[in-house]
Amino acid sequence: MKLIRNLIGLLMLLLIVVGCSNHSAPLAKGEMMFWQVSDDDSSVYLLGSMHFGRADFYPLPEVIEEAYQKSEVVGVELDMLNVDPSAMQALIMPNMAYNDGTTLKDHVSDETMQLAELYFANKGISLADLGGMKAGMITMTISQIEAQIAGLLPQYGIDMHFLTKAKEDGKEIMEFETMESQLELLFSGDEESAEGLLYKTLKEASEFETMLDSMATIWKAGDAAAMNSMLTAYETEEEKAYIENLFTGRDVEMTAKIQELLAQNKAAFVILGAGHFVNDDGVINRLLKNKKYKIIKY
Repeated sequence: MKLIRNLIGLLMLLLIVVGCSNHSAPLAKGEMMFWQVSDDDSSVYLLGSMHFGRADFYPLPEVIEEAYQKSEVVGVELDMLNVDPSAMQALIMPNMAYNDGTTLKDHVSDETMQLAELYFANKGISLADLGGMKAGMITMTISQIEAQIAGLLPQYGIDMHFLTKAKEDGKEIMEFETMESQLELLFSGDEESAEGLLYKTLKEASEFETMLDSMATIWKAGDAAAMNSMLTAYETEEEKAYIENLFTGRDVEMTAKIQELLAQNKAAFVILGAGHFVNDDGVINRLLKNKKYKIIKY
């Protein structure tokens, strides 16, 4: 079960990392990645999450823990503690490995293959030991390796922290997405797209530790502008399309669910990937367009 949870956390991390730039703006001081959205008679608290974290993220500021305590509903992208392992395996397996006797080298360019062999050789791993994994799973494996090097672990993720507390406290848990929808973001493309993602990951692997460390620093500083700059920068039209696919449609649906909670007067504490709150067309700016909401950033 722990392996399944780690895999889910890795999927969520990868959704962010593959669209990440190592560019960051100057850090703002004394802020948090935390908002309160209110209408006339109710409030919803919004916490931008890092799905992988470090022990030094905790304890969180008292105002965040207090908001959690007075909320009856905890909203998350996925309830990682309530996943059917067999269902998860059934969704993952078709995308995990080639089952026609071919291997990675039969599906990617020589350049991509050489980069992959070099990367894993430097880690003391043979590609042959990865059991014929598909390009998408190789990309996930690289992301996991680099997250561990950066000291970022799923058990210290912000959503996992509050999910564990919510289970212990008997709070209602609301999922904003499904495992199927998140897997579709990663694996719905064709082989060319999968190779492109792998190639980009391999080319930037040496910068992953710096990027992830910068992301953690920016998150702890609560610098929304720097987080937005880091997560939405792009250099090619393909990267721009990926970022739009990662955020735009999902942000629309997430905003609608937050509005539903407000309309139902639910005392809610919602934890979503920080990128969904900070991007220019994200959840916060969408809510701001509705003049009946008051929004406070802590």
